[in-house]
This record gives sequence, C-alpha cells and structure tokens, in this order.
Amino acid sequence: MGRRFAFVPPSGVLIQPAVSSHTGEERILPESNPPTNPAILITKFSNIVAISGPPDTSFRAPWPCDMPVSIFCREDVGRILKVGKRRQVIMRYICGCVLLLAVCASTPSWLACQEESRRFQRERGAMVATIVAYGVTDSATLAAMRAVPRHEFVPSQFRGAAYADRPLPIGLGQTISQPYIVAYMTEKLRPTPGMKVLEVGTGSGYQAAVLGDMGAEVYTVEIFEELARTARERLQRLGFDNVTVRHADGHHGWEEHAPFDAVIVTAAAGFIPPALIEQLRPGGRLIIPVGSVWGVQNLILVDKDMEGGTRTENLLPVRFVPMLSRMR
Repeated sequence: MGRRFAFVPPSGVLIQPAVSSHTGEERILPESNPPTNPAILITKFSNIVAISGPPDTSFRAPWPCDMPVSIFCREDVGRILKVGKRRQVIMRYICGCVLLLAVCASTPSWLACQEESRRFQRERGAMVATIVAYGVTDSATLAAMRAVPRHEFVPSQFRGAAYADRPLPIGLGQTISQPYIVAYMTEKLRPTPGMKVLEVGTGSGYQAAVLGDMGAEVYTVEIFEELARTARERLQRLGFDNVTVRHADGHHGWEEHAPFDAVIVTAAAGFIPPALIEQLRPGGRLIIPVGSVWGVQNLILVDKDMEGGTRTENLLPVRFVPMLSRMR
C-alpha cells in the first residue's frame, strides 16, 4: 500500500527546508520537536503543510498545535490542492468584483466632476467673450484669462458666480477683482515670459496666477497673513511655481528682488508709494488705482523712462478696496 497524507494548517509553524523531492514539492522538517516516527515525512505544498507516512500511522503535529492530524489518501491530495487553487481563482474573481463595484460606486462622482469641469470651461469662455466685448484684445492676456480657473480662487459658496463679470468677497473685507478689470490691467502692463513683476495685494492669488500663466516671474505681497498663507497654498497646489507670496506691507515693495520690470497694485492707495517707483526699473510700467475709498478712484498708469523720469496717464474710474498699512 502507498503512503498516506495528512494536511495541517501552516499558521504559526516554524519550518526549514530539507531536500527537494522529485515531485517538485519541498520536503521540510520542523525547526524544533521533530516527528517521533522516523518513517514520517513532512512536505510543503504551496501554503499547505502535508505529513506523509505508512498506513495506519498515528500522528500529532510535532509543533505547538493540539489539533489531531486528519489523514487523507493520495488521491485526495490532488483534489485538496485543486480546491485550494480554485479558491485562489474565486478569491481573485471576488476581489475583481469588489474593485469593479468600487469603481462603479465612484463613477457618479467622477461624472459629476467632469460635468462641472465642462460647465466651468463654458463659463470661462463666456467670460472671455465679455472681456473682448469690453475692448481687451491682447491675445496672451485673453489666453491666460481662458486658462486660469477663477473658481479655484473664490470661496466655495461663490463658485457658482465665479465667472460672472463682477468682484466677489474672499473674506476679511477683501475681494477678488472683476474679471474685466483683471484683464484690462494685465493688458496695460504688457507682461512677457521671464518678466519680473511685483504685485501688491495678493488677495486670493488670481491676478498673480494670470501673470504667472503668461510666464512672468511674480513676487506678490499681501498684508493679511491668512490671505497670504491660503494664496500661497492655492498657487502651489495649482502648479504656479513662478509665483512667490510674502506677508508684508505693500507700501514698501519688495526691495530684495528689485528692480522689477512691472508693478501692479490691486488696492486703492491715497498716493503712489515712492518705494514702488524706486523699485521699478527704467523702461518699466506701474499700474495702480489711486483715490479715497469714499470718493473717486482712478486707475493710473506710470511709465518710467530710461533716465528715471516718470509719466502718468489716467486710464479710467474704478472702485477698489483700500490699500492698507500695518501688518494684519
């Protein structure tokens, strides 16, 4: 008669290889407490430990395990191994189904995101069409306005109005400017790739993102620490590595990075801060709203000639939040 086989679970068993048998299975011996019957062999079939011995052999597991060994004939061995393989196939199938169900469960959310993205793209296109109708024609400016996702720069409760041509509140009494004004000021500034631009009044970071999208190297200053922090995080998340945010009083500019090819101020000052003129390189441009928060404000364009002289131009009446001093 042939040898009989017994199978025990390998969990918690310390074993070490001995000699490979002709069947390809690995014959193994316990690391401790070897079988007392020398006629017994212990064999590992994949993740199943098999114990074989002469017929009618009584045997208990030689390692810490109190369960008696179940005895199977050789024919049962193949059947048991096939069951193990079948279980593996079934488990793979179940895992695949679970994964598929997870994907299907998330599909509505994914589709909703895709639809929202397409809606924002349409609204951005309509916004740019309005800007063109108002007279902005610079192709680089319009391309940046079409590319930068304004809805990422407004509070969640105002996302539905992100592409309306009007300013929106961003907290702390501050606003994100009307899209047309952003485009108009950008066009007047004439930014080009590699140009170094100082922005005073970061806000949520939208104007800086438009300039950054056009390839400018932007240094932007915000007097509110919370707005500076959130704008920095937002710009980094959106990939604007060419925009640097600083919490500081914009009246003093950013002397460490001066001179600047252009300066843009997005809050109304009572006067043009001298430091901003000084930090503007010869041949550069500065655009700034000037006037009282309670009275008339005008958007002023300053050109600095190669000798350091300046010429100012009154562009149009505007309404901006005031340019504040003292850190907040």
